[in-house]
Parts: sequence; C-alpha cells; structure tokens
Amino acid sequence: MKDHKDKELEKLVDKLMQHETLKTPSQDFTDNVIRHIKTLEDKKATAYKPLIPKPIWALLAACFVGIFLFLVFGTPSQESTWMPAMNTDVLYDNQLTKALSGVKFSSITMYAFVFFALMLGIQIPLLKRYYEKGL
Repeated sequence: MKDHKDKELEKLVDKLMQHETLKTPSQDFTDNVIRHIKTLEDKKATAYKPLIPKPIWALLAACFVGIFLFLVFGTPSQESTWMPAMNTDVLYDNQLTKALSGVKFSSITMYAFVFFALMLGIQIPLLKRYYEKGL
C-alpha cells in the first residue's frame, strides 16, 4: 500500500518537473552573495569602547590628587572638631563583630582563599585579553 502511494507521488512529481525549465542564477550571483556576506561581517565587527571614558578617569584622578594634596598641604592650624565627636564604638562594639570574633579559620582555609584570590587576579587579565582578541 505504501509502495503504491510512493509510486503515485513519484509519478506526480515527475509530471510536474517535466514542465519546469532549469533555472540558472545570474552572472554576478557569487559577487552579490560575497558582497552581502561582507556587509554582514562589517556590521558584526565592534570597535573597542571603554566602559569608563577617559575624561571620567581624568576627573577621578584630579579628585584623588586634590584630596591627597589637601590632606598633605592643608592648613595644619585648623583643628578638626567633628572627628573626636564621632562615636566609633558602634563600628567595633556590636552584635555582629562579637559573633564573628570567635570564628577562626584554619591555615589551609586561609591558603585556599589567598590562592583563589591570586588565581582570580591572574585569570581576569588573561580572559580580558582573550576576549579582546576574539572580537
């Protein structure tokens, strides 16, 4: 039964194909395809754009230099009255610091944390360089 349906379908397709002529692409078909591919590649290419622009870095650097110079060369005759008035006991005498004061890490755990931080510090620049070359 299935063979009979397949044969009928094949005869129908053969009959339809006899009336159709062979179609050929235009002479510049390959050039058109390549040109289209190149335009797609050009759209995909991205230029490097830093996350924080250079003027912002310059502003941050100027602020840090200004604060540093003020701290070093500021007026020494001025007495600061707000610093001694601050109550810093809240930072050191609270429930959280008391609860965590009893926590002791073994030396192996500390070495593992240091090793993890070191490997993370090495991998970030390597991965950054890898992805910059990949784009």
